[in-house]
Amino acid sequence: MTKKTALVTGAGGGLGHAMVERLVANGWKVFAADINKDALRSSMHDPDVLPVVVDVTDRESIRSAYEAVSSNTDRLDAIVNFAGIMGIGSLTDIPEERLARILDVNVMGTYRINKKFLPLVQAAQGRIVNISSETGWQSAAPFNGPYAMSKYAIEAYSTALRRELALLGIKVITIQPGPFRTDMVAGIERAFSQAEVRPRSSQACSPLSRGSPPNKSTRRTTPDILAQVIFTALTAKRPKPVYSVKARPAPIGPRKATAASHRSDLHQRHAPSLQEIAPCRLAGAGARARIKRMSTGVVKIKPKPDGLDKPYVVKIIKTMSAVNTAAYQWTGGLLGSTWRVGSAFPWGVPLLLLTTIGRKTGLPRTLPLLFIEEGDNIIVVGSRGGLPTEPLWYKNLVAKPECEVQIKRRKLKVNARTASPQEREALWPKLVAHYPDFATYATWTERVIPVVILEPIA
Repeated sequence: MTKKTALVTGAGGGLGHAMVERLVANGWKVFAADINKDALRSSMHDPDVLPVVVDVTDRESIRSAYEAVSSNTDRLDAIVNFAGIMGIGSLTDIPEERLARILDVNVMGTYRINKKFLPLVQAAQGRIVNISSETGWQSAAPFNGPYAMSKYAIEAYSTALRRELALLGIKVITIQPGPFRTDMVAGIERAFSQAEVRPRSSQACSPLSRGSPPNKSTRRTTPDILAQVIFTALTAKRPKPVYSVKARPAPIGPRKATAASHRSDLHQRHAPSLQEIAPCRLAGAGARARIKRMSTGVVKIKPKPDGLDKPYVVKIIKTMSAVNTAAYQWTGGLLGSTWRVGSAFPWGVPLLLLTTIGRKTGLPRTLPLLFIEEGDNIIVVGSRGGLPTEPLWYKNLVAKPECEVQIKRRKLKVNARTASPQEREALWPKLVAHYPDFATYATWTERVIPVVILEPIA
């Protein structure tokens, strides 16, 4: 089978190098591009890594890089644009040529690479990944204006490019990383120090240089976490347009252990240390607010409400489920196919209809469930809103695994099986990223919430 191919710019840096290693480990052939040839030496030993020297601000250098890549392949399954530089300083003091350099590398460099290599991506119906930053959606901080300007521009560029290339079947994905364990944090500290020598900014910049960068460094995490998310974006059947990847803050101070806190800690370890943000269907305040709420890094655990397991609560859940199912079936998913309750409010997450055979009655039983897709498989969760017993549909599947799934108007036969502990460990962070209330439900019950894999029947 022909190996998939990718071009990774900025491959000599910590994040780019982690991305190259992740792709190669999964059987890809990678063109590792960087302006610094020496920085690529650590990857040269691998036959599936082809180093390419390129300056993203130089059109002639990009042309030469294109010739080097196109002489080895006639298609690219992915471009990952890591090439970029940090830019911190007062907007009243920063030299014009320095600001122009930041925008030229971070914005125009990404534009030039994508434009030049688009024919190879189009040949493979591949994907383009543009690296923005958490700065790309946050309000710009003082003395971070130059960098923020470039990342705001990347956000706008990526959104427009995504909508344009959708007509060609090419997916464009924006990644918004937080701080990671690379030279970036040290670079921020150096940049603040350099800014202090400027007379107009020194008084304001000094306290920031003492406070902000150290705070960031305490939250940074390993580059491989980011590489995992980008690899998911490159391989998922329906990738999200935007992924925000945040470090998980360490807890502050000692904490007295209790049975309840132990359960919370247990499930927090399965909660994601990063967030895969739900699709941004529209640019604007609503989308930015959604990303901001979802990109906290640690899932907010809600307190368990009183009376959750009372009979009337179960009856309400059954009634809501029946109404939702009827609307879904009657309209073919035009109504009832989106869940907008709890952590899914207001943007919503998709629902499917699962039809099982009652283990006692032998009659079909249909209900709506949240789901994600993992390759060809469909993943559902037996959370039952954190109630203490397994849902009936799960018991039905244990007794008779063959069932039917409806996703809007599409119906398919599937075989169900419970995910193994190893599979659950890999899937649980993705499920919680999709619907954070799953992490809350896990702390409301003593049982281990089952994750179910639905495999299509050929």
